[in-house]
Amino acid sequence: SLKKLWLKFIISPFAKNLIWHATSLQEEEMIKKVYAKANIWIIPNGIDIDKFKDNEHKKDKLFYKKYSDKVNENFKIIISMGRLQKVKGFDILINAISIAQREDTVLFIAGKDFGERKNLEKLIDKLGLRENVFFIGRIEGLEKVEFLRNADLFALASYHENFGMVYAEALAAGTPVIASTNTPWQDIEKYNCGKWIENTPEKFSKAIIEILNSDSIQMGNNGREYVEEKFSWDKIAVDFKKKIETIISSSKLKC
Repeated sequence: SLKKLWLKFIISPFAKNLIWHATSLQEEEMIKKVYAKANIWIIPNGIDIDKFKDNEHKKDKLFYKKYSDKVNENFKIIISMGRLQKVKGFDILINAISIAQREDTVLFIAGKDFGERKNLEKLIDKLGLRENVFFIGRIEGLEKVEFLRNADLFALASYHENFGMVYAEALAAGTPVIASTNTPWQDIEKYNCGKWIENTPEKFSKAIIEILNSDSIQMGNNGREYVEEKFSWDKIAVDFKKKIETIISSSKLKC
């Protein structure tokens, strides 16, 4: 309701003179539902590639022993990250783990609880996954980087994402990704660094098995190259600069 008031009284009077910045086609569509004739740029969010880069060291699965003593070097480590809310689809991911029926697979979910954790814990108990699925709370800084870097796979079955920064971060860290078709990450299929699929437990389970049985190291390397090509701040800054110069040139012509 506050957003609607803000749009009506603050934004609408200036709508004809506004230029909108969208991070994806999905976000552009959302803007056009309110302002059909909006002038919109699509420039994705940028990422600090060097922060997640570490090509000298192999993945260290023992990093996750801090979250569970069950982990050893032979385990398959799946990770996910986001606010514990219904929209993130963690229930889909947990059901997918159950369908996959892999005793050697552990799922760690990082993120602050926004009211969904109790429901997810009930689901875990119902499916008998107490030894396979763990919540670790919110993590930041170097711990977050290592969390993303040392896993076999990152998966998030969101019902909706305008962009989804954590997908880019996981790819930059060299970890293959599974994203739902409700997110703007279709290019991970093109670059062979993940799966872009419907967010159903069956689809996610199949994708999990396929990636864990494939050359996930090569997929991780592909992901790094993809992010460096498309989302490095060097590229994003140039794109913004060009757009701003276009505005300035257009303004001078009008004057």
